[in-house]
Amino acid sequence: MNKSFIALISLFSSSVLADGYVGAALQYQNANIGVKDYQQVQVGGESLDLAADDAGTGVRLFAGYRLANNFGMEIGYSDFSLEAGKEVTVSALQDEEWDAEFKVGQLDLQLTYFYSLANKLTLKAGAGLVYHDADFDYGYKLDNEDAADQYLEQGNASDSKLGFAGSLSLHYSIWHQVDAIVGVQYSNSSLADSTAAYAGLAYRF
Repeated sequence: MNKSFIALISLFSSSVLADGYVGAALQYQNANIGVKDYQQVQVGGESLDLAADDAGTGVRLFAGYRLANNFGMEIGYSDFSLEAGKEVTVSALQDEEWDAEFKVGQLDLQLTYFYSLANKLTLKAGAGLVYHDADFDYGYKLDNEDAADQYLEQGNASDSKLGFAGSLSLHYSIWHQVDAIVGVQYSNSSLADSTAAYAGLAYRF
């Protein structure tokens, strides 16, 4: 049998696999739009600046495994949006509204390495690919209190790009197979880039 095939089997055998884990974290993201057409847009005669917004808080979901040699793989998902808008009161029953939103779904796959710092404390470093899936929506409407809203202008666009991601985190065992995690992650593609700080929990199995 081919030696490389044997090595591949041994890599994923139960004797080599040490831990699988799943987790969730709350995160704060600072994000930027990489495409100028989405950074500042003209909607209904008004200029809306999405670059001035911040992505804010969100949730990161992740799952992975750690091999006995301390290498592993992790897949994670999060999303964020950047928004801009303006509202003008026309009368007691009507407002003019201009809105634009850039929404990004972020899926990353990283090769990871675990390094033990103390009895219950582990450092994890990761690097890999990120897939950005973006939707851009804008609209200009009359918001009527006593009738249906009247859209005067609206549109949407979508795009997706592949980029790179890197992360660094600390895992502290707090109870049996549960770890508390704090970390940072940077993701970048030609569509957008984001820097996130997160804290959460992971369950090892």
